Amino acid sequence: MNTIMKHHDLFFTDEGVLLSDSTKVRMIAYKDIVFFVTDRPYVIIGTEKKERIYVQTSMSRIAKCLPSCFCMCSQSVIINLSYVNAYENDQHTFRIYLRNGCIINASRRYHNILKTQIVSFKKMMMNRT
Repeated sequence: MNTIMKHHDLFFTDEGVLLSDSTKVRMIAYKDIVFFVTDRPYVIIGTEKKERIYVQTSMSRIAKCLPSCFCMCSQSVIINLSYVNAYENDQHTFRIYLRNGCIINASRRYHNILKTQIVSFKKMMMNRT
């Protein structure tokens, strides 16, 4: 299901992203969001249920509002670190393998930060259990 919503209908809360249009309001919990990816002029929100929700906004606006479980992989992709299964550094490519089967290539600009954040996030999650 693909839905297009305008940017002024996107709000961030402590629990998730609130989307609204002229007929309905919908909350998507952060735990259900796998990634954000640009498809200008839209940002696509990819969910665990394989939904693709199109919102007219900028990636920089979204990046400023997300909790620490999200990390930029490139200028056009933000992932939810809780969906990371594995990562590998293969010569000049840093690949992230997500639980849903997606493989994301991180840009050289972001791969060191991303690797550090993945390791820190996984350690934090292990300490919680």
